[in-house]
Amino acid sequence: MTSLLAAVATGVTLLALLAGCAGHVTRPGLLPEALAAHRLLPPRAVAPAARAVTAAEG
Repeated sequence: MTSLLAAVATGVTLLALLAGCAGHVTRPGLLPEALAAHRLLPPRAVAPAARAVTAAEG
């Protein structure tokens, strides 16, 4: 039973990451806008961080 639960959890996690990556690829301007609006990063780091997040999710 534990191995089934682990397999399902792994599959759901992978699907969620792929869906996030697909969302960032189809709307590439939204993530940098959101990062800039939250002001969590310096302005020069927003674009590289958005690309890194998209690559990490993919």
